[in-house]
Amino acid sequence: MKQIFACFLITLAFLLNGCTSSENAVMISAGDSHSMAIKSDNSLWVWGENTFGQLGNGKQTIYEHSDIIENNDLHTPAKIMDNIIFIAAGRFFSMAINSKNELFTWGQNDRGQLGNGETTQSNIPVKIMDDVIYVNAYSSTAIAIKKDNTLWMWGNDIRIFQIGRNNNYLTTPVMIMENIKKAVLANSSLIILDNENRLYGIGNVSYLGINDTERNKSVSTPQFIMDNIIDISACRQTIYALDNNSQLFGWGVHGFRAFDGTGGYLGNDSNESWIYSPVLITDDVKKIFSGYMFLKNDDSLWINGSISGAFYYRTTTDGQGQYTGGEIMDSTMIVYGNVPFFLMDNALLASGSGFHNMAVDKNGNLYTWGNNQFGELGNGKAAVYEIKYSNIFTGEETKPGEGESWPTIIQSNNVLVPTIIDNLFVK
Repeated sequence: MKQIFACFLITLAFLLNGCTSSENAVMISAGDSHSMAIKSDNSLWVWGENTFGQLGNGKQTIYEHSDIIENNDLHTPAKIMDNIIFIAAGRFFSMAINSKNELFTWGQNDRGQLGNGETTQSNIPVKIMDDVIYVNAYSSTAIAIKKDNTLWMWGNDIRIFQIGRNNNYLTTPVMIMENIKKAVLANSSLIILDNENRLYGIGNVSYLGINDTERNKSVSTPQFIMDNIIDISACRQTIYALDNNSQLFGWGVHGFRAFDGTGGYLGNDSNESWIYSPVLITDDVKKIFSGYMFLKNDDSLWINGSISGAFYYRTTTDGQGQYTGGEIMDSTMIVYGNVPFFLMDNALLASGSGFHNMAVDKNGNLYTWGNNQFGELGNGKAAVYEIKYSNIFTGEETKPGEGESWPTIIQSNNVLVPTIIDNLFVK
């Protein structure tokens, strides 16, 4: 069942929120279908999907065709490491920096995303670099910033826009820029903030905010975007930048769907599906996170757009319910609208992948919501599938094997609003 759904998942990644300290919580990071959290004692906890060993506990979930042979997904948080100060969850891999500034990676490695010189997965953390202070991940690409402010990249080389090619990945870290304080990965692009608060972009020009609409064009040299920027974040195909006047800007895929008015990942009340230059979203913002979320100066947490809450198949039919051939996957979205949507007060941290989100409040409570196919919400549950059969011509419910029937697979146990899972960060 897992493989049927996984092939439709859009790469996410999670992308990374900044590292913020408090009495109870240090950091959280959401991957496509797994989650990571650092507690105040610097212990690292993981949960969710483990098909590629991305939980780092020495195990993995094993499938034979669509059947689970050995399920090693985790539906509740489990501790795997100590002395961790920074984390990033990629699509199916994970990264962690310890208190000695040593970088460890584990999970899927088909594109060299573990940076260990190989392309075979690892179910346990493996050290690959020293002197690392920051990491970020998206899909099969990883980046790191070292103490000397040099920026390194490995995995899919986003400087070369070659979808489907096998010759555009790096199996070991390569230094690409100096004088860098932060960088984030988005779809086929790398957004870079230097020590002078100037923002640059590399990769697919349509995601760089430089008003270039040619979606199949890529650049390998840094392109200037804007200055006076103090923070950046990204989620899938949408990028955010926060300036020194607490103004939030965004560009990339807005996701507005004209036929039903949903989407709006940039939250600027526009009916554009793609925005190629930075636009002002709102002000009074002090922190931005992956998952289309941001924190205002009053510590209220807000979100733009929507996240995928469920997946199911349906047959294609005409207006009279007649079968027209094939099948498609529907995604039931948690829709927040075309302008910023209030989530909760007294927030401290947030991280999202576009499929599920997490947040921590000032009391150390961990909230999760969204898709829960593999237990990535950490609430002790995972997807429960209900298979229904219907006649492909009339749409009427049938029994398996009865006439011209077609299965519909419906997933449940998703969570639509931020919900405390287990007070993970409370002492």
